[in-house]
Amino acid sequence: MAKTDYVYLSGKAKWINTTVPDKFGNWGLVLYLDAKAKETWLDLKKRGILNEISQDDDGEFVRLRRPQERKFKDGRVMGMSPVTVVDKAGVPLLGNAVGNGSDVTCKLEAYAYKPPFKKEMGYAIRLAAIRVDNLIPFEPKDPNAFDPHTAKAVEGLRDAPEPIF
Repeated sequence: MAKTDYVYLSGKAKWINTTVPDKFGNWGLVLYLDAKAKETWLDLKKRGILNEISQDDDGEFVRLRRPQERKFKDGRVMGMSPVTVVDKAGVPLLGNAVGNGSDVTCKLEAYAYKPPFKKEMGYAIRLAAIRVDNLIPFEPKDPNAFDPHTAKAVEGLRDAPEPIF
């Protein structure tokens, strides 16, 4: 079995998605790397990760992800837990508490793997956990807006009769 190393990257976070997987079945975030994290990223690139640094109006960033499930060559599928998010004291932050611009430290699992049809080993990373170092609370544009799964869950509650005690 391949050995897993842990790597830490810090910077400003955007589009933090740790409660509902995206359309590709991943939890994750966009991270604008600080100077030290950029050095660590370059080291990961030398080891062979395929992830790339992207650019937008706010600067250079990387996308960090964790899939809902892991598929093995023999057909087995293993479910994976969502990304754990904690504050500086290690207290879990639940729901969509973390807003864009929050300072975070991300713990990544870094591991070697055998790509299909290749002789040499590959190297990959997977988001394991997030520590929020400076919280900017998430404020939805429309406080009544929900993601599709939550919207279906609360559908009809506004019109339900109040209980009589």
